[in-house]
Amino acid sequence: NETEVPYYAELPPDTIQKNSEENIVEPEKLTERDSLITEETAAETPDIYALEIGVFRKKPRALNAQRKVISKLNLPVEIVTQWNRYHVIITGFKKTEINRYIPEIARLGYDDISVIKNYGKQQ
Repeated sequence: NETEVPYYAELPPDTIQKNSEENIVEPEKLTERDSLITEETAAETPDIYALEIGVFRKKPRALNAQRKVISKLNLPVEIVTQWNRYHVIITGFKKTEINRYIPEIARLGYDDISVIKNYGKQQ
């Protein structure tokens, strides 16, 4: 004798509790001073770019590239030694200046140029 199981069950309605006025908690009211508090951040500094114009095994070749760029373009040039290689890096560019200088650097014979973003912030 099988009994049929209904697909739903009748449940009694939820019990509703009435809150008295004293149990109601108001959120804190913000004062004008509180609403104006903002996190102070340093002024956004524009990104600074550098151009790596070559990596050399021998230091004299890196020094030659450095002198050439300084004398022809009057730009600041660093030589960074890493893994027994000398990286010649022209520093201090804004994004808008990069495209102007790349052709000039290529005319000096350095056409394998890498752009480094935020170069000054990495050091």
